[in-house]
Amino acid sequence: MEPPPGSVPHPIGQGLAVAVRPRRARARLLAVLSVVMGLVYLASGAVLVGLTRGVALPALLLLVLGVVVTVQMAVLIGQAVVMRGPALVVDDAGIRVRDLLGWLQVPWATLQQLSVTRGGGVLVLEAPGGIYLNDNRLRRPLQRYTITGLETEPHHLLTYLQHRRSVARQAVSR
Repeated sequence: MEPPPGSVPHPIGQGLAVAVRPRRARARLLAVLSVVMGLVYLASGAVLVGLTRGVALPALLLLVLGVVVTVQMAVLIGQAVVMRGPALVVDDAGIRVRDLLGWLQVPWATLQQLSVTRGGGVLVLEAPGGIYLNDNRLRRPLQRYTITGLETEPHHLLTYLQHRRSVARQAVSR
């Protein structure tokens, strides 16, 4: 079976490794939003200082506003950086999904069920005791991952994942 449309070969992985990237427009939007947040902070700081000269309140407001905007910018920039590379990698070992904290890994041997929600926006991986975050085992039995921002259609991706899962199970049973 061919990989889903929109996927690309991935150099790191076991056997045939296929990666699905996020849509590039989202990464650009996040980068633009982080720049806009910085400009809003600068403009609001200039307005606060200009309106209330000699009052201690603007300094406190600027400090609070600076912390809030800095956190928001860090999150937006982090999301933009995360969206630059592959978001989902499928290889002979299993499925790897990237988020802000790192790589979630689900080996084929522990994956009991995979499905997509009704609207096709969320991939649900059920693998009790077999979900890892950066090689550390998690205690949750299932993982949900939003797939609406990927460069492939949800039904193509689900069909391909089910195919790869069945191929991996056949290889293990031999």
